[in-house]
Amino acid sequence: MSSSAILLTSILVLQAAAVAGQQPCSQSATGAIHPAPFDLLAAQCDANGFELNPLWRWQATPGNAGKIPDTSILCPGGLPDIPECTSQFTFENLAAFPKVIVCWFDWKAPLLGHINWRPATFLGQLEWHERSTDWDTNWRTLPLANGGLTQGNVDFEDGFLGLECDHRETLSGMQTKPWAEIAREADGNSSSQDINRLLGTHVASITGLFGVDCEHSCHSELHPVYSMAVQLKAEPTDNVWGIFARNWGNEGFCAHGEMNIQLTTLKVVLPHPGSAAAPTVMQQATKFQANDSAIPFPTIDFAPGPPAAVVVTFTLSQPEKRGLAELELHLQWPDGTMGPRVDGLTSHPDMGTSASNSSEGLRRARWMQEPKAPSRRREIRTTESVLSALLPKPGARLEDRVGPAYSARTVRPTEGRPLPETVKVGRIDKAFWQSDSPLRTTLVTTAFDAAERRQTDTLFDSICGNLSTNSRPKELPPLLKPYCEARYPVKQ
Repeated sequence: MSSSAILLTSILVLQAAAVAGQQPCSQSATGAIHPAPFDLLAAQCDANGFELNPLWRWQATPGNAGKIPDTSILCPGGLPDIPECTSQFTFENLAAFPKVIVCWFDWKAPLLGHINWRPATFLGQLEWHERSTDWDTNWRTLPLANGGLTQGNVDFEDGFLGLECDHRETLSGMQTKPWAEIAREADGNSSSQDINRLLGTHVASITGLFGVDCEHSCHSELHPVYSMAVQLKAEPTDNVWGIFARNWGNEGFCAHGEMNIQLTTLKVVLPHPGSAAAPTVMQQATKFQANDSAIPFPTIDFAPGPPAAVVVTFTLSQPEKRGLAELELHLQWPDGTMGPRVDGLTSHPDMGTSASNSSEGLRRARWMQEPKAPSRRREIRTTESVLSALLPKPGARLEDRVGPAYSARTVRPTEGRPLPETVKVGRIDKAFWQSDSPLRTTLVTTAFDAAERRQTDTLFDSICGNLSTNSRPKELPPLLKPYCEARYPVKQ
């Protein structure tokens, strides 16, 4: 059996267990007083106590396996956080004033922001999508059996699960592969096809805050991404993974504050097809960076499984310190086992990194030919075309137009972090998804960010100043002109 088949079979075993109701990870998976279609379920938790490859309860009911639920049909008002739609704890993160003025351009959006459940981990294939106008770095993955997707993902994400993190908080300033290369290509406005070539085998492990973005069709996503690991090379003599980890991050333009995860230990799972022997770390090739000198080199353990995996454990600062660790990990497998592979990656070469390229690519996407297309185009204008058009110098980067006030731009890994003299690989005598902790459900807190406030002020200074020029767009968000007139009254 090929390595990709072994990886996918192992994950499908977990998914099948969830559908069958065996060994549920979620506390509400069994015995819920009022089970609801948008309860999040999983067969097992990962080593952090986060759900692994979760799916909706609706997808676990007979006849619905692999199908994608529609919040606008199953939930009155279209919002999945009402009692009829979930029995679990959720919280909303909405656009703050004055950003809500731009976010409210589409009056039909059911909610101007996000509905969040809790952190979750997905294993599968990774694709770069774009860097949007608000500096979100957008990745995507195809969950097995469509786990966790909504009809919004079909409408807005072409059937993918969205993965988002602020470019300034993560890729910008990173020094290891593939992150430094991706940032350089994105800054050069390369196409998504060029950037996807940097992702090696595209096999990835991603942990982030799971929720739905109801500003954009209530599509599900991990936002922010807390950790990401992508396999760059599968060769047994040099099995290479690019990894970053943190415990904080914002949730984009139509939201507010930092989504801090209240943990200082974060485990990243690197799946493997089934080696019986632990790998060794190639110390001369492995590189480690962190923006906080208090963050040590992570511990590395081997879980023989099945399925087997390497578990990388990062010890981070408190989230308020905005610690960011990155690791370019080179492993050598003594039994010659190849790393996992996932074939058949779906790519969209017409989607670039600029606002104009990504919007044009979305207009050519499959779902834009459907009857819902006109209303969807209004949503695209909300997050891409409108924001870009409102700012002066249409060809310039957003950062050049509004200045580097955002505090995430100060996140920089320190230079030349040395590795320990010897990096030993420990052993975990259990499957990598078996956690010592129960399911963690109330981990994330929202923290006020003063730098975000300053950045918003600078952004709207630029937007309001542009309204008096000939380059302003013909169609404006309804409340923008009154706001700008109140902010900058004309002196008589």
